Amino acid sequence: MKDKSFIISFLIWRYNIGTTFCFIIRRIFHHTLNILGTGLILIHNHPSGNPNPSDADKAITKKIKEAGLLMEMAVPDHIIIGNTGYYSFADEGQI
Repeated sequence: MKDKSFIISFLIWRYNIGTTFCFIIRRIFHHTLNILGTGLILIHNHPSGNPNPSDADKAITKKIKEAGLLMEMAVPDHIIIGNTGYYSFADEGQI
């Protein structure tokens, strides 16, 4: 994001692995559009404590990044929090 970017909202939402990607993506972008946001950073935790991304994490990150490109919204990072640290898709060159 640009130097003048700032946080204008948080969306705290709980979902389970069985939730479909399309619903999750629509919900995320619905919130961002409603607050006139120009981008978003995804952050979630892994209850297992392991911050490494699952295949589902990788797939949804790719879909959200693609949707962001279509709507001209920045998606600069997806961060996963674990017990011993975090995983940043941006730091690892995965986004």
